[in-house]
Amino acid sequence: MKRPFAVGLAVGVLAGLVAIMVKVQRLRRNAARQTGDGWGVASAPWTPPPVAPAPPPAAPFAPTTPSAAPATALPPGVDPVDGACPTSHPVKAKRSSKLFHLPGMAAYERTKPDRCYVDAAAAEADGFTRARR
Repeated sequence: MKRPFAVGLAVGVLAGLVAIMVKVQRLRRNAARQTGDGWGVASAPWTPPPVAPAPPPAAPFAPTTPSAAPATALPPGVDPVDGACPTSHPVKAKRSSKLFHLPGMAAYERTKPDRCYVDAAAAEADGFTRARR
């Protein structure tokens, strides 16, 4: 019983491989007729990719004076106070997951922050990613 099954299996596998080879040859032949190329791929001369123009030179460094900065500027990120973010920095961020939560999100209330930010842009600038929910 084992011998006839093994022979039948081997013949079936070989027949399948032959069928695949015939199909591939047919596809190549048809493609070669359409493109005039032996491999079935239209050949075109290689052209290098276009070179992007260089960016304009940056402006020289101009230090800002302390009087030019607004007096009420808030730091982008602060540490939480007693495990809660201050009202001026409502965005909660976790360093372990590198995620931040905005007010109104599903896990906002239960999140214990490691860092608090003014807005989402400040948290993203510090390397955090917005939580999905």
